[in-house]
Amino acid sequence: MWVAFRLVELIFAIQRVHWGEFAPALDVVADFYGYVHMLDTTFLYKWREGKLAGKKGTVKRLVAGGVETEAGETIGADLIICANGFSKTYEYLPSEVRAALGVEKDGLYLYRHCIPAQFRDLSIAFCGSEVATISNIMTHGLHAEYICRMLTGRMELPSRDDMSSSVANMKAWKRSWMPETSSRASLVLLHQIHYHDQLLMDMGEQPGRKGFLSELFCPYAAGDYDNIIAKVSKEST
Repeated sequence: MWVAFRLVELIFAIQRVHWGEFAPALDVVADFYGYVHMLDTTFLYKWREGKLAGKKGTVKRLVAGGVETEAGETIGADLIICANGFSKTYEYLPSEVRAALGVEKDGLYLYRHCIPAQFRDLSIAFCGSEVATISNIMTHGLHAEYICRMLTGRMELPSRDDMSSSVANMKAWKRSWMPETSSRASLVLLHQIHYHDQLLMDMGEQPGRKGFLSELFCPYAAGDYDNIIAKVSKEST
């Protein structure tokens, strides 16, 4: 895998002009799991054509007609775009619930990314908001199914101690290699198949949804989980 990831880094460097002062400080895996983003491909074309130029630095303050950098350079600007990112809020929850959840600087760690171990009575559950995969819609559908089965008694949660232990192990694993970001607790991304398999096994379902060859060579899609959700819909009618 090391060779494969180095090849990916080389391809990205060629395609996105990632060399010299613009070479990423992190390897492609750490970057993907911590700061994944997509750029419009027209950005790359304009860069190669010389219509865009990059300058690495930090804005110190706004000045008449532009900005001044920490290095003391003044750059003229007709338009300034402030891309400050975002942070998640839990202010919609009662203060005592927020305190009990124990939100940390890298996010909210939950059992299976949806159930707080300390609220095993299912007084609160998060559907989709505390997990990020490559295919969020597919994951959110399984999340909804998972929570519905718990609420209707179709599956049993493990003990509070076992849930807390599982959360602690996941936290230690993520913090051992993922870069620190405010969303680290929710990141699954390329591990989504393993995560989906966990949900399915908890629900008593077969994680392998394909035939032998398809399991080896074909990617999983939403259609592979159709009968999981349909099963509960039929049982509920």
